Parts: sequence; structure tokens; C-alpha cells
Amino acid sequence: MSISLALLPDEGAPQVGITVAGLSSPAVVSVQVSWRPNEWHNVIGAKEVQAFGSAFFRDHLVPLNTEATYRVVVHSGSMTGSDTATITVTSDWTWIQDPRDPRSALRVTCEGGDDDGERGIIVGSFAAAQYRQAMDLAQPLGARLPVASLGQRLMAGEVPLVVSYDVAAEGGELQRLLMDAGQLVIRGHHYSMLDDVAHVAIGDAQERRELIVNGTPTNISTWDLSATSVRQGNLKIAIAWWTYGSVASLWSPSTYAEAEAARPGRTYLDWQADPDLP
Repeated sequence: MSISLALLPDEGAPQVGITVAGLSSPAVVSVQVSWRPNEWHNVIGAKEVQAFGSAFFRDHLVPLNTEATYRVVVHSGSMTGSDTATITVTSDWTWIQDPRDPRSALRVTCEGGDDDGERGIIVGSFAAAQYRQAMDLAQPLGARLPVASLGQRLMAGEVPLVVSYDVAAEGGELQRLLMDAGQLVIRGHHYSMLDDVAHVAIGDAQERRELIVNGTPTNISTWDLSATSVRQGNLKIAIAWWTYGSVASLWSPSTYAEAEAARPGRTYLDWQADPDLP
């Protein structure tokens, strides 16, 4: 196989590791993913990358609870073996994250929050959508009917998303994500009007607070959001899951030779996939 897939062991939102082998040296390749027929999306960080024989990529926006097909596109050079592979990654959670920062992912339960700070989606979320028609109307002089210039109907917009949690226990993570990120990605949402991997613009966000006195007073925060589907961004700038500094800190104070000796037989691709301690 020239492309193989594996669910990665890292904490947080599910990620898939993509190993591409059997490439000529050098080669320029892209990895794309599909979860609907005849529709492909670039994997962030895997677009027109130069590789020498093999390469490893992370997809931290893998579709959840549905089969995903990955393919390798060779722009220059050659590849032997199959160029596609499939995987199904399951999750009991909905995940909201900045598509450029994989460690920003926040999990949300569809069963309501709890006193441990779990963010809960309120009933009615994802239950409605606007499918707007792009069009311009021109009224000819003296005509009873206008002339319509029509574009393609847009995907789901103005989809309600209401999230509630205990302020003291949650730690303000959702607020920081909304303040810092522009475009968001929502995955793992069940029975939703949105796409399986929904790149969305939130727009204005409204928060309200309610103090519930039932034994220990609890300050409940509820965010009223509206998600509109947008195109995936094309910027190549992204925050890496593992950086050289984070790996060096992980293995400190070991020397390079000591770290290499602790994981005998590991290839460079093995280290890329999982630089954690053995």
C-alpha cells in the first residue's frame, strides 16, 4: 500500500495519521479527503508538499461517524501501489475548533452540561437552517415581471447552536476560542443540518448568565450562536501539533543519542507520527 491510515493516540479531538510510501525521490504530492461522492477537500498541511520516498501527515479535521476516503495526488514524480484508503472514526462528542490550531479543539456533549464544566448543546441546536439563493433581480421598464440572474443555492446557513456550561468549572475556554478564532470547524454533530466537517462563520455571539441557587450557587453561561457554512480557508499557515521545541522539551534532559536508543528501530516517519515517550 502506498497510503495507509491510522487513528492517532493523542488526547483531544480525533486525528488520523496518513503515511504515504512508494514515492519517487523527489516527488510533489497532495493528500485529499472525501466523505461525499465526487467531492474532495485538501488536508491542511498536505497540499503540494515535496517528499522523498515517503511522507507523514496529520488530518486533525477527519470526518467523524462516517466513512472517509483519502487519496494521494502526485503533481510531479511517481508512486507505486494504491493511491486511496478508507477509515471510519467514531466519536460520542461534538468538537468545535480553530481549523488552523488543532490543540484548540473543545468537546461538547449533546446531553447537556454537568457540574464538572462540560459544555452541553441545548435542545434545538442544529435543528433549522437557511438555504439562501444567490440572485439579482432587474426590473425592465414597463415590464410586469423582473429578470432574475441566479447563482447556485448556498449550503446551510444561520444554523442555531446554543451551548451552556458552569462558568467556574469550564474555565472560559469557549469564550477564548470564539474571541481568538475567525472561522471554526464543527465535527461529530449528530442529526445536524451542517456538513460532517462544517467550516462555519459564527458572526455575532450572544452570552447570557444565570445564577442558579440550589445548594451551592452555580453561575451558568449560555452562548447563542448562529453558524453559516463557508469554504475551507486556503492559507498554508497552521500551528503544528508537534514542534521541534515541544519534542525537545518532552525528551529533556536526554541527548539525541539517548532518545534514539530508547526507541530502537523507529524510523523518521514513526517519530513524526508519535514522538512521545515509549
